[in-house]
Amino acid sequence: MPTVAKGEVRYSGGVWRTRVTLKGKNRLDLPFVHLTDPEQRPEAELRSGFVSVQVGKLRRAGKIETLAARELLLALGAEEAELGPEAEAVVDRLCGTKGDPLAARGGGVTFKQVADRWTNNELADEHPDHVKEKKTSELDASRLKFLCGLDVGGVKLGDVGLQRFTIDHAEAAMRQLPERAKRAATRRHYAQLISRVLALAVYPLRILKVSPLPRGFLPKVGKPPKHPYLYPAEDRALLAHTPTPIGWRMLWGFLAREGCRTSEACALRFGDGVDLKNGTISLDENKTDDPRTWAMNAHVKAALAAWFKVRKAKAGDLVFPEGAATPPYKLADLLRAHLRAAKVDRTALFEAGTNTGALRAHDLRGTFVTLNLADGKSESWIADRTGHQSSVMINRYRKAARTAAELNLGALDALDRAIPDILRGPSPTGSPTERRPTSRKK
Repeated sequence: MPTVAKGEVRYSGGVWRTRVTLKGKNRLDLPFVHLTDPEQRPEAELRSGFVSVQVGKLRRAGKIETLAARELLLALGAEEAELGPEAEAVVDRLCGTKGDPLAARGGGVTFKQVADRWTNNELADEHPDHVKEKKTSELDASRLKFLCGLDVGGVKLGDVGLQRFTIDHAEAAMRQLPERAKRAATRRHYAQLISRVLALAVYPLRILKVSPLPRGFLPKVGKPPKHPYLYPAEDRALLAHTPTPIGWRMLWGFLAREGCRTSEACALRFGDGVDLKNGTISLDENKTDDPRTWAMNAHVKAALAAWFKVRKAKAGDLVFPEGAATPPYKLADLLRAHLRAAKVDRTALFEAGTNTGALRAHDLRGTFVTLNLADGKSESWIADRTGHQSSVMINRYRKAARTAAELNLGALDALDRAIPDILRGPSPTGSPTERRPTSRKK
Protein backbone atom coordinates (compact mmCIF):
# COMPACT_ATOMS: atom_id res chain seq x y z
CA MET A 1 0.00 0.00 0.00
CA PRO A 2 1.50 3.40 -0.94
CA THR A 3 2.48 5.80 1.83
CA VAL A 4 0.63 8.96 0.89
CA ALA A 5 -0.99 11.91 2.62
CA LYS A 6 -2.91 10.85 5.74
CA GLY A 7 -5.97 12.98 5.09
CA GLU A 8 -8.34 14.24 7.78
CA VAL A 9 -8.35 11.18 10.00
CA ARG A 10 -10.20 11.22 13.31
CA TYR A 11 -11.80 8.86 15.82
CA SER A 12 -15.51 9.61 16.22
CA GLY A 13 -18.64 7.66 17.06
CA GLY A 14 -16.64 4.57 18.03
CA VAL A 15 -14.89 4.19 14.65
CA TRP A 16 -12.02 5.73 12.75
CA ARG A 17 -13.08 7.85 9.78
CA THR A 18 -11.65 10.19 7.18
CA ARG A 19 -13.06 13.22 5.36
CA VAL A 20 -12.26 13.51 1.65
CA THR A 21 -12.97 16.37 -0.75
CA LEU A 22 -15.02 15.25 -3.72
CA LYS A 23 -15.29 18.53 -5.62
CA GLY A 24 -15.18 22.12 -4.50
CA LYS A 25 -16.69 22.20 -1.03
CA ASN A 26 -18.48 18.87 -1.46
CA ARG A 27 -16.92 16.50 1.07
CA LEU A 28 -17.60 12.91 2.07
CA ASP A 29 -17.27 11.68 5.64
CA LEU A 30 -16.12 8.08 5.22
CA PRO A 31 -16.17 5.68 8.22
CA PHE A 32 -13.81 2.72 8.35
CA VAL A 33 -16.39 0.53 10.01
CA HIS A 34 -14.03 -2.26 11.09
CA LEU A 35 -11.47 0.07 12.70
CA THR A 36 -13.07 0.51 16.12
CA ASP A 37 -10.03 0.48 18.40
CA PRO A 38 -8.70 3.94 19.36
CA GLU A 39 -5.19 2.44 19.05
CA GLN A 40 -5.67 1.72 15.32
CA ARG A 41 -4.71 5.19 14.13
CA PRO A 42 -1.77 3.95 11.95
CA GLU A 43 -4.08 1.61 10.04
CA ALA A 44 -6.65 4.39 9.65
CA GLU A 45 -4.01 6.77 8.27
CA LEU A 46 -2.77 4.22 5.73
CA ARG A 47 -6.30 3.45 4.60
CA SER A 48 -7.14 7.17 4.41
CA GLY A 49 -4.07 7.77 2.26
CA PHE A 50 -5.09 5.01 -0.12
CA VAL A 51 -8.61 6.40 -0.37
CA SER A 52 -7.22 9.90 -1.06
CA VAL A 53 -5.28 8.58 -4.05
CA GLN A 54 -8.37 6.89 -5.45
CA VAL A 55 -10.43 10.07 -4.96
CA GLY A 56 -7.81 11.96 -6.96
CA LYS A 57 -8.12 9.47 -9.82
CA LEU A 58 -11.90 9.67 -9.82
CA ARG A 59 -11.76 13.46 -9.78
CA ARG A 60 -9.36 13.67 -12.72
CA ALA A 61 -11.49 11.21 -14.68
CA GLY A 62 -14.61 13.31 -14.08
CA LYS A 63 -16.29 10.44 -12.21
CA ILE A 64 -16.12 11.75 -8.67
CA GLU A 65 -19.72 13.00 -8.49
CA THR A 66 -21.28 9.83 -9.90
CA LEU A 67 -23.37 7.48 -7.78
CA ALA A 68 -21.02 4.64 -8.70
CA ALA A 69 -18.04 6.55 -7.30
CA ARG A 70 -19.84 7.29 -4.04
CA GLU A 71 -20.86 3.67 -3.61
CA LEU A 72 -17.32 2.55 -4.37
CA LEU A 73 -15.82 4.88 -1.78
CA LEU A 74 -18.30 3.70 0.84
CA ALA A 75 -17.39 0.13 -0.05
CA LEU A 76 -13.70 0.93 0.48
CA GLY A 77 -14.58 2.26 3.91
CA ALA A 78 -16.50 -0.91 4.74
CA GLU A 79 -13.86 -3.31 3.38
CA GLU A 80 -12.20 -5.27 6.17
CA ALA A 81 -9.33 -6.69 4.12
CA GLU A 82 -6.23 -4.65 3.42
CA LEU A 83 -6.78 -2.37 0.45
CA GLY A 84 -4.36 -3.10 -2.37
CA PRO A 85 -4.06 -3.69 -6.14
CA GLU A 86 -7.45 -5.38 -6.41
CA ALA A 87 -9.28 -2.37 -4.95
CA GLU A 88 -7.19 -0.02 -7.07
CA ALA A 89 -8.08 -1.96 -10.21
CA VAL A 90 -11.80 -1.49 -9.47
CA VAL A 91 -11.28 2.27 -9.24
CA ASP A 92 -9.24 2.27 -12.45
CA ARG A 93 -11.98 0.45 -14.32
CA LEU A 94 -14.52 3.06 -13.19
CA CYS A 95 -12.14 5.80 -14.31
CA GLY A 96 -11.69 4.11 -17.68
CA THR A 97 -7.90 3.91 -17.23
CA LYS A 98 -7.73 0.09 -16.90
CA GLY A 99 -4.95 0.35 -14.42
CA ASP A 100 -2.66 2.41 -16.69
CA PRO A 101 -0.58 4.42 -14.17
CA LEU A 102 0.21 7.16 -16.69
CA ALA A 103 -3.46 7.74 -17.51
CA ALA A 104 -4.36 7.63 -13.85
CA ARG A 105 -1.67 10.19 -13.07
CA GLY A 106 -2.83 12.52 -15.82
CA GLY A 107 -1.17 11.45 -19.05
CA GLY A 108 -4.32 12.44 -20.93
CA VAL A 109 -4.95 15.62 -18.99
CA THR A 110 -5.07 18.73 -21.16
CA PHE A 111 -3.90 22.28 -20.55
CA LYS A 112 -7.52 23.47 -20.31
CA GLN A 113 -8.48 20.89 -17.71
CA VAL A 114 -5.80 22.06 -15.30
CA ALA A 115 -6.52 25.73 -16.09
CA ASP A 116 -10.21 25.27 -15.28
CA ARG A 117 -9.51 23.44 -12.04
CA TRP A 118 -7.19 26.26 -11.00
CA THR A 119 -9.52 29.17 -11.72
CA ASN A 120 -12.59 27.51 -10.19
CA ASN A 121 -10.58 26.86 -7.01
CA GLU A 122 -10.76 23.06 -7.18
CA LEU A 123 -6.99 22.86 -6.81
CA ALA A 124 -7.07 25.24 -3.86
CA ASP A 125 -9.58 22.96 -2.16
CA GLU A 126 -7.53 19.84 -2.90
CA HIS A 127 -4.10 21.30 -2.15
CA PRO A 128 -4.62 24.20 0.27
CA ASP A 129 -0.97 24.16 1.38
CA HIS A 130 0.36 24.65 -2.14
CA VAL A 131 -2.34 26.40 -4.18
CA LYS A 132 -3.73 29.69 -2.97
CA GLU A 133 -7.43 30.33 -3.49
CA LYS A 134 -8.05 32.74 -6.34
CA LYS A 135 -10.24 35.49 -4.93
CA THR A 136 -10.47 37.52 -8.15
CA SER A 137 -10.19 34.96 -10.91
CA GLU A 138 -12.61 36.43 -13.47
CA LEU A 139 -9.89 38.21 -15.47
CA ASP A 140 -7.56 35.22 -15.29
CA ALA A 141 -10.39 32.90 -16.32
CA SER A 142 -11.33 35.09 -19.30
CA ARG A 143 -7.72 35.35 -20.48
CA LEU A 144 -7.15 31.64 -20.07
CA LYS A 145 -10.34 30.98 -22.05
CA PHE A 146 -8.94 33.16 -24.84
CA LEU A 147 -5.59 31.33 -24.73
CA CYS A 148 -7.23 27.90 -24.75
CA GLY A 149 -9.13 28.78 -27.93
CA LEU A 150 -6.03 29.74 -29.93
CA ASP A 151 -4.86 27.51 -32.80
CA VAL A 152 -1.30 26.40 -32.12
CA GLY A 153 -0.42 24.23 -35.09
CA GLY A 154 -3.71 22.61 -35.96
CA VAL A 155 -4.91 22.11 -32.38
CA LYS A 156 -6.33 24.45 -29.80
CA LEU A 157 -3.98 25.30 -26.97
CA GLY A 158 -6.52 24.10 -24.40
CA ASP A 159 -6.69 20.66 -26.05
CA VAL A 160 -2.95 20.07 -25.98
CA GLY A 161 -2.11 17.21 -23.62
CA LEU A 162 0.30 18.33 -20.94
CA GLN A 163 2.66 15.44 -21.69
CA ARG A 164 2.98 16.84 -25.25
CA PHE A 165 3.11 20.54 -24.36
CA THR A 166 6.23 22.34 -25.64
CA ILE A 167 7.68 25.84 -25.72
CA ASP A 168 6.48 26.05 -29.34
CA HIS A 169 2.86 25.84 -28.20
CA ALA A 170 3.40 28.65 -25.71
CA GLU A 171 5.19 30.89 -28.22
CA ALA A 172 2.49 30.28 -30.85
CA ALA A 173 -0.12 31.45 -28.33
CA MET A 174 1.89 34.54 -27.37
CA ARG A 175 2.11 35.57 -31.05
CA GLN A 176 -1.71 35.68 -31.21
CA LEU A 177 -2.49 37.87 -28.22
CA PRO A 178 -5.31 40.40 -28.74
CA GLU A 179 -4.69 43.91 -29.99
CA ARG A 180 -5.29 45.37 -26.54
CA ALA A 181 -2.33 43.39 -25.15
CA LYS A 182 0.28 45.81 -26.46
CA ARG A 183 2.06 46.64 -23.24
CA ALA A 184 4.73 44.39 -21.78
CA ALA A 185 2.90 44.12 -18.45
CA THR A 186 -0.26 42.81 -20.14
CA ARG A 187 1.69 40.36 -22.32
CA ARG A 188 3.56 39.21 -19.24
CA HIS A 189 0.28 38.46 -17.49
CA TYR A 190 -0.80 36.15 -20.33
CA ALA A 191 2.61 34.45 -20.20
CA GLN A 192 2.35 34.08 -16.42
CA LEU A 193 -0.97 32.28 -16.81
CA ILE A 194 0.56 29.72 -19.19
CA SER A 195 3.54 29.31 -16.89
CA ARG A 196 1.39 28.90 -13.79
CA VAL A 197 -0.78 26.17 -15.31
CA LEU A 198 2.32 24.21 -16.30
CA ALA A 199 3.87 24.76 -12.87
CA LEU A 200 0.74 23.31 -11.27
CA ALA A 201 1.07 20.30 -13.56
CA VAL A 202 4.55 19.77 -12.11
CA TYR A 203 3.44 20.19 -8.50
CA PRO A 204 1.18 19.45 -6.75
CA LEU A 205 -0.45 17.51 -9.61
CA ARG A 206 2.77 15.66 -10.53
CA ILE A 207 1.68 15.22 -14.14
CA LEU A 208 4.98 16.61 -15.47
CA LYS A 209 8.49 16.22 -14.10
CA VAL A 210 9.53 19.70 -15.23
CA SER A 211 7.88 22.61 -17.01
CA PRO A 212 8.65 22.86 -20.74
CA LEU A 213 9.06 26.64 -20.41
CA PRO A 214 12.64 27.87 -20.01
CA ARG A 215 13.78 30.68 -17.75
CA GLY A 216 13.35 33.99 -19.52
CA PHE A 217 10.04 33.03 -21.15
CA LEU A 218 8.15 35.77 -19.30
CA PRO A 219 8.36 39.20 -21.01
CA LYS A 220 10.17 41.81 -18.99
CA VAL A 221 7.92 44.44 -17.44
CA GLY A 222 8.42 47.97 -18.68
CA LYS A 223 7.51 51.19 -16.91
CA PRO A 224 3.76 51.20 -16.21
CA PRO A 225 1.68 53.88 -17.94
CA LYS A 226 0.25 56.79 -15.98
CA HIS A 227 -3.52 56.78 -15.64
CA PRO A 228 -5.73 59.81 -15.00
CA TYR A 229 -8.00 60.51 -12.07
CA LEU A 230 -11.44 62.10 -12.01
CA TYR A 231 -11.77 65.78 -11.23
CA PRO A 232 -14.51 66.62 -8.70
CA ALA A 233 -16.51 68.44 -11.38
CA GLU A 234 -16.40 65.33 -13.59
CA ASP A 235 -17.46 63.13 -10.71
CA ARG A 236 -20.33 65.55 -10.03
CA ALA A 237 -21.55 65.32 -13.63
CA LEU A 238 -21.27 61.53 -13.64
CA LEU A 239 -23.26 60.99 -10.45
CA ALA A 240 -25.93 63.55 -11.35
CA HIS A 241 -26.66 61.94 -14.74
CA THR A 242 -29.96 60.26 -13.91
CA PRO A 243 -30.30 58.31 -17.21
CA THR A 244 -27.35 56.21 -16.02
CA PRO A 245 -28.68 53.43 -13.75
CA ILE A 246 -28.40 54.46 -10.13
CA GLY A 247 -26.66 51.22 -9.13
CA TRP A 248 -23.69 52.08 -11.32
CA ARG A 249 -23.53 55.65 -10.05
CA MET A 250 -23.56 54.36 -6.48
CA LEU A 251 -20.62 52.06 -7.27
CA TRP A 252 -18.57 54.75 -9.03
CA GLY A 253 -19.23 57.24 -6.24
CA PHE A 254 -18.39 54.72 -3.53
CA LEU A 255 -15.08 53.72 -5.12
CA ALA A 256 -13.91 57.32 -5.43
CA ARG A 257 -14.86 58.12 -1.82
CA GLU A 258 -13.70 55.01 0.07
CA GLY A 259 -10.68 53.89 -1.96
CA CYS A 260 -11.04 50.10 -1.82
CA ARG A 261 -10.34 47.86 -4.79
CA THR A 262 -13.09 47.28 -7.34
CA SER A 263 -13.17 43.57 -6.58
CA GLU A 264 -13.52 44.32 -2.87
CA ALA A 265 -16.40 46.73 -3.39
CA CYS A 266 -18.26 44.33 -5.69
CA ALA A 267 -18.05 41.59 -3.04
CA LEU A 268 -19.41 43.75 -0.19
CA ARG A 269 -22.69 42.73 1.42
CA PHE A 270 -25.00 44.61 3.75
CA GLY A 271 -24.38 43.46 7.30
CA ASP A 272 -21.31 41.46 6.23
CA GLY A 273 -18.76 44.06 5.24
CA VAL A 274 -20.98 47.12 5.36
CA ASP A 275 -22.19 47.88 8.88
CA LEU A 276 -24.71 50.69 8.54
CA LYS A 277 -25.42 50.75 12.28
CA ASN A 278 -21.83 51.49 13.30
CA GLY A 279 -20.72 53.09 10.06
CA THR A 280 -17.84 50.75 9.26
CA ILE A 281 -16.56 48.81 6.28
CA SER A 282 -14.77 45.53 6.96
CA LEU A 283 -12.80 43.45 4.49
CA ASP A 284 -11.77 40.00 5.57
CA GLU A 285 -10.82 38.27 2.32
CA ASN A 286 -8.89 40.52 -0.04
CA LYS A 287 -5.96 40.59 -2.44
CA THR A 288 -3.27 40.90 0.23
CA ASP A 289 -4.92 38.67 2.88
CA ASP A 290 -4.65 41.62 5.27
CA PRO A 291 -8.08 42.17 6.86
CA ARG A 292 -8.98 45.78 7.56
CA THR A 293 -11.84 47.81 9.02
CA TRP A 294 -12.36 51.55 8.83
CA ALA A 295 -14.97 54.19 9.54
CA MET A 296 -16.67 55.14 6.31
CA ASN A 297 -17.35 58.74 5.36
CA ALA A 298 -20.56 59.92 7.09
CA HIS A 299 -22.11 60.96 3.78
CA VAL A 300 -21.24 57.60 2.22
CA LYS A 301 -22.96 55.91 5.16
CA ALA A 302 -26.06 58.08 4.61
CA ALA A 303 -26.09 57.27 0.89
CA LEU A 304 -25.73 53.52 1.51
CA ALA A 305 -28.52 53.62 4.09
CA ALA A 306 -30.76 55.29 1.52
CA TRP A 307 -29.62 52.79 -1.12
CA PHE A 308 -30.54 49.95 1.24
CA LYS A 309 -34.10 51.35 1.49
CA VAL A 310 -34.42 52.11 -2.23
CA ARG A 311 -33.58 48.53 -3.12
CA LYS A 312 -35.62 47.08 -0.24
CA ALA A 313 -32.50 45.09 0.49
CA LYS A 314 -31.96 42.73 3.38
CA ALA A 315 -28.92 41.66 5.36
CA GLY A 316 -26.61 39.55 3.24
CA ASP A 317 -27.55 41.19 -0.09
CA LEU A 318 -24.77 42.45 -2.31
CA VAL A 319 -24.31 46.20 -2.03
CA PHE A 320 -23.45 46.60 -5.72
CA PRO A 321 -25.06 43.68 -7.59
CA GLU A 322 -24.50 45.27 -11.01
CA GLY A 323 -20.76 45.39 -10.47
CA ALA A 324 -20.63 41.88 -9.02
CA ALA A 325 -22.38 40.48 -12.12
CA THR A 326 -20.06 42.23 -14.59
CA PRO A 327 -16.67 40.83 -15.67
CA PRO A 328 -13.91 43.12 -14.33
CA TYR A 329 -12.44 43.75 -17.78
CA LYS A 330 -15.74 45.35 -18.88
CA LEU A 331 -15.89 47.86 -16.04
CA ALA A 332 -13.47 50.30 -17.66
CA ASP A 333 -15.54 50.50 -20.86
CA LEU A 334 -18.73 50.97 -18.82
CA LEU A 335 -17.25 53.75 -16.71
CA ARG A 336 -16.00 55.66 -19.77
CA ALA A 337 -19.36 55.18 -21.50
CA HIS A 338 -21.17 56.59 -18.47
CA LEU A 339 -18.81 59.57 -18.41
CA ARG A 340 -19.42 60.30 -22.08
CA ALA A 341 -23.16 60.07 -21.53
CA ALA A 342 -22.78 62.65 -18.76
CA LYS A 343 -21.03 65.02 -21.24
CA VAL A 344 -17.61 64.61 -19.64
CA ASP A 345 -15.17 65.03 -22.50
CA ARG A 346 -11.63 65.45 -21.12
CA THR A 347 -9.45 63.69 -23.70
CA ALA A 348 -7.07 62.18 -21.14
CA LEU A 349 -9.90 60.09 -19.70
CA PHE A 350 -10.66 58.32 -22.96
CA GLU A 351 -7.52 58.15 -25.09
CA ALA A 352 -4.29 56.33 -24.26
CA GLY A 353 -0.96 57.89 -25.20
CA THR A 354 2.56 56.52 -25.50
CA ASN A 355 3.11 56.54 -21.76
CA THR A 356 -0.43 57.13 -20.51
CA GLY A 357 -3.55 54.99 -20.29
CA ALA A 358 -7.25 55.76 -20.45
CA LEU A 359 -9.32 55.89 -17.27
CA ARG A 360 -10.17 52.52 -15.68
CA ALA A 361 -12.53 51.64 -12.85
CA HIS A 362 -9.39 51.00 -10.80
CA ASP A 363 -8.47 54.67 -11.25
CA LEU A 364 -11.36 55.70 -9.02
CA ARG A 365 -9.18 54.26 -6.28
CA GLY A 366 -6.40 56.51 -7.58
CA THR A 367 -8.85 59.40 -7.49
CA PHE A 368 -9.40 58.71 -3.80
CA VAL A 369 -5.67 58.66 -3.03
CA THR A 370 -4.85 61.71 -5.15
CA LEU A 371 -7.56 64.01 -3.83
CA ASN A 372 -7.04 62.99 -0.22
CA LEU A 373 -3.27 63.54 -0.44
CA ALA A 374 -4.04 66.97 -1.91
CA ASP A 375 -6.39 67.54 1.04
CA GLY A 376 -3.60 66.80 3.53
CA LYS A 377 -4.65 63.32 4.64
CA SER A 378 -1.85 61.15 6.06
CA GLU A 379 -0.49 58.02 4.39
CA SER A 380 -1.73 55.94 7.32
CA TRP A 381 -5.27 57.27 6.98
CA ILE A 382 -5.24 56.46 3.27
CA ALA A 383 -3.65 53.01 3.66
CA ASP A 384 -6.22 52.04 6.31
CA ARG A 385 -8.81 52.27 3.55
CA THR A 386 -6.90 51.24 0.43
CA GLY A 387 -4.89 48.42 1.98
CA HIS A 388 -1.63 49.59 0.39
CA GLN A 389 1.24 47.70 1.98
CA SER A 390 3.95 50.34 1.58
CA SER A 391 4.55 54.05 1.08
CA VAL A 392 6.00 53.30 -2.35
CA MET A 393 2.56 52.68 -3.85
CA ILE A 394 1.01 55.77 -2.28
CA ASN A 395 3.96 57.94 -3.32
CA ARG A 396 3.13 57.26 -6.96
CA TYR A 397 0.18 59.63 -6.55
CA ARG A 398 2.04 62.52 -4.94
CA LYS A 399 2.89 64.37 -8.15
CA ALA A 400 -0.75 64.26 -9.28
CA ALA A 401 -1.80 65.33 -5.78
CA ARG A 402 0.43 68.41 -5.92
CA THR A 403 -1.14 69.34 -9.25
CA ALA A 404 -4.64 68.86 -7.82
CA ALA A 405 -3.75 71.17 -4.94
CA GLU A 406 -2.33 73.82 -7.29
CA LEU A 407 -5.46 73.66 -9.41
CA ASN A 408 -7.56 74.02 -6.25
CA LEU A 409 -9.80 71.19 -7.45
CA GLY A 410 -11.32 70.72 -4.01
CA ALA A 411 -12.99 67.62 -2.62
CA LEU A 412 -15.68 65.37 -4.03
CA ASP A 413 -19.29 66.20 -3.27
CA ALA A 414 -21.00 64.38 -0.42
CA LEU A 415 -22.31 61.12 -1.90
CA ASP A 416 -25.77 61.40 -0.33
CA ARG A 417 -26.27 64.71 -2.17
CA ALA A 418 -24.31 64.00 -5.35
CA ILE A 419 -26.88 61.46 -6.57
CA PRO A 420 -30.11 63.45 -6.86
CA ASP A 421 -32.45 60.47 -7.20
CA ILE A 422 -31.33 58.64 -4.07
CA LEU A 423 -33.81 58.95 -1.21
CA ARG A 424 -33.03 62.14 0.65
CA GLY A 425 -32.77 62.14 4.39
CA PRO A 426 -31.40 64.59 6.93
CA SER A 427 -27.75 65.42 6.64
CA PRO A 428 -25.51 63.45 9.05
CA THR A 429 -24.55 66.81 10.55
CA GLY A 430 -28.16 67.93 10.97
CA SER A 431 -27.87 70.76 8.45
CA PRO A 432 -28.20 70.97 4.66
CA THR A 433 -25.22 69.24 3.04
CA GLU A 434 -23.18 71.27 0.63
CA ARG A 435 -19.94 70.40 -1.07
CA ARG A 436 -17.35 70.15 1.65
CA PRO A 437 -14.72 72.88 1.26
CA THR A 438 -11.15 71.82 0.91
CA SER A 439 -8.82 72.37 3.87
CA ARG A 440 -5.14 71.93 3.27
CA LYS A 441 -2.07 72.27 5.35
CA LYS A 442 -0.12 75.31 4.37
